[in-house]
Amino acid sequence: MRFELTQDRRRRALAIALGAVCAALFLALMLRTQFRRQPHIIVPFSLGVGALVALPLLYRIEVRSWWGLVLANGAIAGCSVFILCMPMYFWELVPMTKSVITDSILVMALLCLLTAATADVKIFGILWMTVCLIFGIIDCAVVQFRGNLITLSDFNNINTAISVAAQYHLKITPCIVLAVLLYLAALLAVLRLRAPRANLRRLPLRLTALVCALACGAFCFYYYPRKKPRMFRGKGIIYNGLLGEFITELMDSFITPPKGYSDDRVRALSAENAGTPAAETASEKPHVIAVMVESFTDLSVLGDFQVDADYLPFTHSIADESIHGWVASSTISGGTARSEWEFLTGNSMAFMPSGCMPYGQYMSGDENSVVKVFENAGYHTVAMHPYYANGWHRNTVYPAFGFDETCFLEDSDWDGYVRKFVSDSAFVHKLIQVFEERPKDQPLFFFGVTMQDHGGYEYEDFVADVHAVGLSRDYPEIDQFLSLIKLSDDAMRELVEYFRNTDEKVQIVFFGDHQPILPTEFAEELGLDGRLRRHIVPFVIWNNYDQKVEEVPLTSINFLMPRVLKEIGLDSAPYFNFLNELSQTVPSLSTNGYLEEGVFHFKSEGIGDALADYRIFQYANMFRHNLDESLFVGSAE
Repeated sequence: MRFELTQDRRRRALAIALGAVCAALFLALMLRTQFRRQPHIIVPFSLGVGALVALPLLYRIEVRSWWGLVLANGAIAGCSVFILCMPMYFWELVPMTKSVITDSILVMALLCLLTAATADVKIFGILWMTVCLIFGIIDCAVVQFRGNLITLSDFNNINTAISVAAQYHLKITPCIVLAVLLYLAALLAVLRLRAPRANLRRLPLRLTALVCALACGAFCFYYYPRKKPRMFRGKGIIYNGLLGEFITELMDSFITPPKGYSDDRVRALSAENAGTPAAETASEKPHVIAVMVESFTDLSVLGDFQVDADYLPFTHSIADESIHGWVASSTISGGTARSEWEFLTGNSMAFMPSGCMPYGQYMSGDENSVVKVFENAGYHTVAMHPYYANGWHRNTVYPAFGFDETCFLEDSDWDGYVRKFVSDSAFVHKLIQVFEERPKDQPLFFFGVTMQDHGGYEYEDFVADVHAVGLSRDYPEIDQFLSLIKLSDDAMRELVEYFRNTDEKVQIVFFGDHQPILPTEFAEELGLDGRLRRHIVPFVIWNNYDQKVEEVPLTSINFLMPRVLKEIGLDSAPYFNFLNELSQTVPSLSTNGYLEEGVFHFKSEGIGDALADYRIFQYANMFRHNLDESLFVGSAE
């Protein structure tokens, strides 16, 4: 690498002045971030940015040797990683760690490989830095919206992301501005870099680039298999790096047969839990209405705080005539389809790779589910979601489950909206219409997912009528969320009261899919420690013909549908019978861990012997399509 100082004094003065201004601006912005108490970081960083601006103007820099090639690619790799990660540093949970170095080595391997193949340093560096800036800002937006980073499975559900993105508003943070400034400074340096292609085409330089790529790749090959995905909050970027997290997720996405698996063991489990088809005639079977309410949550589970009005009056009052309690969700702030998948299949995310999304990743054209259990029992089955059909691939997933009918946003007119979403009241009105227009010679199984309470709790045209009080400051987003939940509670009252007054037997279950994203300050003020309480949502099972009252301290979403099948006497499916039996000893299982004999065991401690058969049965249910499906969904009458 050759450095040639410019002889133009004005240019030298301008370069030094611009470098000083950029360094001062960068320092001022960093003082507004979480790094303000770390001068050992912000001072060298600011000086480095100033030098990045000044040096290309002061010197003519040419890549002429192997060490210059390595240095140039290393500088581009390091800058691009900071450009990528910088927008995330607004998040108090994300410190600057050694993962920046490991990400840089990963990028270095890519850039050196491209240089070896094309003898070009600049073009790929510019393109890569531009991609990093765009993706970093998008990732920052996702963090603001749902409180977690983009995961590998999100790329399989890009249509869902695009459809809801318009409902949010990106907050421009100092860290985003820092990323843009760093990008512009690095872009100037790369554009000013002289990289004569005649030199780079020389075989020794290209071989050097290849050796460097292989060395960096070997490090990554050694380093990343020893890491595990860290999906909760910002742990992935902290421990694995933002790019490295994708690598660990990819490596963790392959599912192999569990220890002790055999088809004979699955058949034995099925025989041990064999049931019989329901004996009642179609007219005697109860209709089953299942509603998963978006972000439906009782925030009192997080800690004590006061409100000026009860935001769940109906849910609280129906406790006197229902099976009710708390249910553990395997997701938080988003990923609704994970809860949906657990509910409809009885499978658990606890046995799945971290951050995966079964919809779109592990589903083919024909899947076992509770829908087929109802189908075998002579039910007419309907799925409804008042949002776009391609969200989480539901337009292909629901038919794969076997639903006779589906209804999405574009399939119907809806009689009410809250903010920009179909209201839960309008959802209930459509549900009642579906019930009244069903085939009269069949009982109905209805499954619906609402949309009203979806994240983004800062709408200016929504007036909150429930407020959190007695806190150190106002939380408008909490007030809006509580007011939305109150509307959902009102809608569930409307649903229950309609079926309370019908002559036909009806079993209703409603529950939340996950908790919403919360302001960090609100969680801290409640003294929220740990993540377990952030995964707890309420559920209610009610019927109009044989009411039972039971308070369930904790179950999980995968055990809800087996419980409903038991309540209505539909025990033809060995898999769901097995789950009912298992729930007597392990009442709750989620991605966090499981509850056994009153003691909670974190998943990191390992899955106990009590769940070994569950893992085997679930694997067969998902992947052993050559087995008789009656083992999982029962036999047709």
